[in-house]
Amino acid sequence: MEQAQAERPLRLSAQSVAILLDLIEIKLGAMDIEDRDDCMMGSLRRCRDELTRVAQAARAMPVRRGPGRPHKRL
Repeated sequence: MEQAQAERPLRLSAQSVAILLDLIEIKLGAMDIEDRDDCMMGSLRRCRDELTRVAQAARAMPVRRGPGRPHKRL
């Protein structure tokens, strides 16, 4: 059972990605003022960039439609 779960790709909703991006921006803004930990700021920036690419890829992918449902993009 664990092996089957490990093979499935991780999926985040568009709302979850947006919330995570907001939290990263808030943390980066607070760090600019407080302690300027360059290592942590670099990690947060890389994470922000990765989440941005995930969000862009999700918007570019077509959404599967069920019968009778209109086409909907994320």
